[in-house]
Amino acid sequence: MKNSKVRPEPKVERVAVRNDSDAEKEDSLIAAIEAADRVSVDRVFDLVKFYQNTGRPLEAVAWLEPLTGHHIPSARDLAWLVLGNMAEQAGDFAKAVAYYERGLQEEPRKRLVLYFMHNNLGYSLSKVGEYQRAEEHCRAAIAVSNDRYNAHKNLGIALEGQGYWFAAALAYVDAVTADDCDARPLIHLENLIAAHPEVEKLLPRFTSLMESCRRLEQLRLKRFH
Repeated sequence: MKNSKVRPEPKVERVAVRNDSDAEKEDSLIAAIEAADRVSVDRVFDLVKFYQNTGRPLEAVAWLEPLTGHHIPSARDLAWLVLGNMAEQAGDFAKAVAYYERGLQEEPRKRLVLYFMHNNLGYSLSKVGEYQRAEEHCRAAIAVSNDRYNAHKNLGIALEGQGYWFAAALAYVDAVTADDCDARPLIHLENLIAAHPEVEKLLPRFTSLMESCRRLEQLRLKRFH
């Protein structure tokens, strides 16, 4: 039996789409959901991504929120994570904190979702000035996956917010030397050293570590150009 309650309630008034191609893609995505015997989680997330990419967050949220009560735990977990991401993108970090905290209550089973739930919560907590709690969640993310740069970088931000300059610098070094890193940890590290040059004196090898970080970033830039 077809699911007659696929569309989110209350319905969100559609905003004008940018062009005919967008309109056709939106109609196609919605039709695929409504034609299914049951709501396809993947197809809903495809539609949510479409709304995000076309600058229509309210409509994305309207489709996401019903998924937070879905019978499949992984769908609920991902819905809370994406809702948090969208709140971050909107600059509403207090709301992002609430979404991620609610998502963690689901005890996500997928390792990557659990990692980003802790990591993103740590980042959002730093943005609202709760650095100690931010540190706790960044460390929890690192415990889940030590080889990703995000949580090391966000741990540095949380430690810097508490005035632990040396520990923050080492966290940024860990981030820069991770395989999946981008330029942001090095920028944080260089800004920290510029503001607190005494950090270099606490570790004799720190200057060489900084040079290694810069060389790694130069190699990454060459890879993508």
